[in-house]
Amino acid sequence: MVVESIFACGIGSGARATGGHATHRVLVYLDDGVMTREETGATKQTIEFKRGDVRWRPASGAYVAENTSTRPIRILEIDLKGP
Repeated sequence: MVVESIFACGIGSGARATGGHATHRVLVYLDDGVMTREETGATKQTIEFKRGDVRWRPASGAYVAENTSTRPIRILEIDLKGP
């Protein structure tokens, strides 16, 4: 499955993935920006990216992601299914 996610800017406007993601994903950043990501029981990470960056995101548990940039950002999320 391929989804374009749009993250509004500002504290409190983040995405909560309470069930996490059961599949590995490839993320393609469509805008420049900065986000934070915090998994349950882990330290908050700051993620800086440029338009066109591609990153691997392994399957994970629950987390909260927030756009700390000054404008909305778009991410193309590609879920990878198993064999």
